[in-house]
Amino acid sequence: MHDIVIDVEQQQAVLVFTINATQKADFHGFPASGRRVATPTAFAFHFKDGRIISERRLYDYGGFLMQLGILKARGV
Repeated sequence: MHDIVIDVEQQQAVLVFTINATQKADFHGFPASGRRVATPTAFAFHFKDGRIISERRLYDYGGFLMQLGILKARGV
């Protein structure tokens, strides 16, 4: 976990962290590669009466696929 930002007045919070994982099983038809990935991620929450009423998850899916070798970067 890197940061937690809380706005009490607006009843919102953001959690910023990195997901670290190893591909040990098939993913979208691609066989397990054993590759490790580190994906920057943020979850944004909106609260009402002390409960989460909505959540948005943001992450670099393209970067995740490139780290697995599924998506190839093209030179310019």
